[in-house]
Formats: sequence, C-alpha cells, structure tokens
Amino acid sequence: MAHARTRDDQVRTEQNALIQKAGLRSLPCSTGSIADIQIENTGVENMRTPKSLHTELKRDLLKLNTVLKLPDNVLFLANEFLEYLLNNHLVVREPRSILHAFNIALCWRAASFLKSTELNRRESLALASDGLNYECNEAPL
Repeated sequence: MAHARTRDDQVRTEQNALIQKAGLRSLPCSTGSIADIQIENTGVENMRTPKSLHTELKRDLLKLNTVLKLPDNVLFLANEFLEYLLNNHLVVREPRSILHAFNIALCWRAASFLKSTELNRRESLALASDGLNYECNEAPL
C-alpha cells in the first residue's frame, strides 16, 4: 500500500506540473482522500487511467467545451491530448479541483496550439465556475 501512495504522490506531481504550465492552480479539496486506484505491486506499474475515469473526463471535457463555446477543432485537439495523457499516464480522481484545472488546461493548450481561437482565460474560468461548478482559478506566474 505504501507503494501505491508513493505512486499517487508522483501522479499528483505530474498533474500539478501540467496545470501549472497552463497557469492554473487547483483549490484545496475538502475530502483529502487518496485516489481510489490501487496499483498492484507486480514490478511493472500500470500507467493507464481506469476506463470509468476515462469516460467521465471525456464527458466533462465535452461539457466544458459547450460552456466555453469553443470551435470543434479545439474540442477535437483537446480530446486528442486527453487520449494521449490517459493512455500514457495515470490520472487520479481526487482532489476534484485538479481534474477541473486539468480539463481547462487541455482546452487552453488546444486553443493555443491551433492559434485560431482567442480564449480569454479569466472569462473561461468564470464560465466554468458558473456553468459547471468548477473549483479552480488562475495561478499567478
């Protein structure tokens, strides 16, 4: 179990790095619970995110895209980024605010990469907060 906790900490560190690169920070989570993912101690760690979380994140990304009114090409690229990350890295469920910041970061990166969309970060955070009860805000750089 200590191995799983160490891996959870490493995963959170990787998620936080992505979120910080996007200029976001997650708000503290009141649950304080460890991820509900158990990693078997087989010598080779499973780096795939569970399918249930995979489906949930794709659905949440679609809702976020609808609220932010982003073009289809931004949603497509954000989904491609999400697929890559979920298939090659372990993403944990808790704290929930990290998943919120993670989804917003994916949209911001996709919009930035395509250079076809002017996306106001503060406005997108406000829309996500109002429309989807997202709990994150922009971190000072």
